[in-house]
Amino acid sequence: MERDEIISVLQSHRPEPDIDLLVDLDPQARLGVFEYVGIVMFIQSLFSAPVDVANSMNLKAFERPAIEREAVYAF
Repeated sequence: MERDEIISVLQSHRPEPDIDLLVDLDPQARLGVFEYVGIVMFIQSLFSAPVDVANSMNLKAFERPAIEREAVYAF
């Protein structure tokens, strides 16, 4: 998928006023706080609505099933 197509898919699946994105980051990427914040800010800049970005590795066990059940996979 191209960038514009991904954004279009994500925006079409948002019944709420904000967008919640779950990202899978390579555990071996060794991102520091500043790099992670840079990624989050870049993702937020792609949308006109508020965006919450969460790393899938940081999900709590009790949250994971509901989040994965409702997820719309973009790529």
